Amino acid sequence: MRSTQWKRMVSLVVAGVALCGGDLVTGPARQGDLTLRLNISAFRLDLLQAGVVTASYPVAVGEPRYATPAGEFTLTHITWNPWWYPPSSDWARKETVHPPGTANPMGPVKLQFGGLYFLHGTPLESSIGKAASHGCVRMRDADALALARVVNRLAGGGLSEDTLDAIEADSSLTTTVQLLEPVPVAVVYLTVEINDGRLYIHRDFYRRDRPTDARALLLLHGAGVDTAHVDRALLARLIRRGRARSASVPVDSLVLPTSSALRSHEDVP
Repeated sequence: MRSTQWKRMVSLVVAGVALCGGDLVTGPARQGDLTLRLNISAFRLDLLQAGVVTASYPVAVGEPRYATPAGEFTLTHITWNPWWYPPSSDWARKETVHPPGTANPMGPVKLQFGGLYFLHGTPLESSIGKAASHGCVRMRDADALALARVVNRLAGGGLSEDTLDAIEADSSLTTTVQLLEPVPVAVVYLTVEINDGRLYIHRDFYRRDRPTDARALLLLHGAGVDTAHVDRALLARLIRRGRARSASVPVDSLVLPTSSALRSHEDVP
């Protein structure tokens, strides 16, 4: 990198003040507890405020040999218009440094949540909904920018909306902020889940959590469903379909009026 490029990037990374003098917002403007929750097998990232999901985003995750790690992490930094430097991994041996721009593998923004793992935009938006990355979590560029703005605003990133407008309009303005309120990130791998009143079965592409009828019944019981009245035939069909591709049904549709009632069902969507 030329020295002038480096100096410009450093000056913006350190504070972000050089963008629009006096336009830096100081102190956190947090409005309720902010957390992020990623279900790898569902290819879904949820944003929660005070425990309530306020936004969900489709994502791409690591392919099986470069699996996205599960666990508890903390989001600490956001970088707009990032540079991309190839990691010291076999898959990146022939890669070169990418400046900010449309060809950058990180897209217009990256949010660091653990070691060298990031939530970030991508020029490969066709990969969303797939296990396709080398471990990071890809988002559509528009979604990544929207998430970064929410996190900046509620976790004390300190940049005003006007400043962010300027940054997003000029890809040469590489800008990193450290959050005053680090954001918890829970990364899970759940092939059986209840979400928004529906029972979902997801494909076990990491071969870690094979979905079964027993797992589904246990989850339904925990949600207050009388499992003695669950339509086992419909549940079995859902499990079979979900092992190949994510499938779901409303939880209510699984419950028979009585344990001996007979009902007909359409195929699981």
